[in-house]
Amino acid sequence: MVNAFSEYGRAPRLNFASVDLGALLGELADLYETEAVDVALELSEHPPRVRGDAHRLRQLFQNLFKNAIEAVPDGQRCQIRVRLRAQQDGSRAWIDIELNDNGPGIPEALRDRLFEPYTTSKPKGTGLGLAIVMKIVEEHGGQIQADNAPEGGARLRIRLPLMMA
Repeated sequence: MVNAFSEYGRAPRLNFASVDLGALLGELADLYETEAVDVALELSEHPPRVRGDAHRLRQLFQNLFKNAIEAVPDGQRCQIRVRLRAQQDGSRAWIDIELNDNGPGIPEALRDRLFEPYTTSKPKGTGLGLAIVMKIVEEHGGQIQADNAPEGGARLRIRLPLMMA
């Protein structure tokens, strides 16, 4: 818990560069794919690149994968689906990232403060994982929303600016 709090409170030194989210997510999918976890990626053939800190973006997705895995009841196979879609409106371009899991979804009582520090539904959770996720998204000039998917489970939607050519 001390490490999580320290990570949340520390101002990171960001190293912005062109990041291939498809490759980053592919590496994490390989890392997390086990007998108990399925990770499905829906990527275009050439996923667009974002301007970001690869280490912090990896941490963002690791936190989200970890939350999804911990949300699924014991004995049930965890299914994580990540979809990337590039969008453009005139000179503005961004990537929409949607992550769905097959857990019980976000409890109604937590929805309005899900990204606040120390908010958790887990008996041993620190409540800092999603606060760190929010901080990383904001560091990258993005936005994040969370709700429950119509088919069940939690759904997180992240929007990050794309690298402009």
